[in-house]
Amino acid sequence: MNVIKSEHAYGKNVLPDQDAGSNFIAIRSLEPTNVIMYLVTTFLVIGIIMIYSTSSAKVTDSTHTMNTAFLRHVMWVAIAIIGMLIMMRIDYHYLQKYSTAIFIIALAGLVVVLIPEIGTVTYGARRWIRFGSHFGYQPSEFAKLAMIIFMSGYIAKNLEKMSTFARGFVVPIVLIGVVSLLILKEPDFGTAMFISMISFVLIMVGGTRIIYVMFTMIASIPHIYQILHNIPTYRHNRLLAFLDPWKDPMGIGYQIIQSWIALGS
Repeated sequence: MNVIKSEHAYGKNVLPDQDAGSNFIAIRSLEPTNVIMYLVTTFLVIGIIMIYSTSSAKVTDSTHTMNTAFLRHVMWVAIAIIGMLIMMRIDYHYLQKYSTAIFIIALAGLVVVLIPEIGTVTYGARRWIRFGSHFGYQPSEFAKLAMIIFMSGYIAKNLEKMSTFARGFVVPIVLIGVVSLLILKEPDFGTAMFISMISFVLIMVGGTRIIYVMFTMIASIPHIYQILHNIPTYRHNRLLAFLDPWKDPMGIGYQIIQSWIALGS
């Protein structure tokens, strides 16, 4: 495999050779990226420390020096770092080329997980596709990345038409709506809101007229009210616990109070 040199990732409008064929690995100096790299590393370290702290109480047998939850977390962190380093070296123009295929795969996963014979129900939500007893795939997590890649590719291809009603508003809204509704069916309200907000930010930055977005937000108010009105008990309790955990310190407020104690100690 040949290797091409790419500088466009750092703000220079130097595009790779479009006829490079399989030459999709870019050699990059990693110097500037590295505010993001430091932030990611910091959050990973904090997460590892917290997982170790919260799960160390499970180690009751003196023959076990580390618990399973901690080791599993470290394993997935290592896999994630390897994936991140690989993605850093892939020319993002190739992601744009395959953005539609990535989106279709994500959409298929969101449909398949809703099939009772395939999707696994955990804590009342059908969010996982299990492979054996130890491994699973959560389509909504992949959909986050897929939606960002697809919407970015769509905006890049239609940049001059993003101010129009059809290309700049109707098409993105329909796609955002389909993905969000499938995720809400699991149900996973948080992920649906996350994907919707990120997608709205992308199309606004991409050139969609603000009036269209404002109209959508206003039109969504009754629907949002309906969702909040029918909010499940556990979500209602989370909100109450956040507002006043001391109202029920041994019940719904217990976890928040314990987290304060942990931070204080």
